[in-house]
Amino acid sequence: MAHPRWSQSTETLLGTDETVPTKIWNGYGEFVAGMYADKKNERLFA
Repeated sequence: MAHPRWSQSTETLLGTDETVPTKIWNGYGEFVAGMYADKKNERLFA
């Protein structure tokens, strides 16, 4: 579900004007994916 006023699909890198696609789990996906393996069919956001 998208935020009602802005998208979180991209982010601006700190200290630059560069906009990049947002990485899953803020780029820590490879480290935390195992914690969510059994939750594939659940909504993981509020």
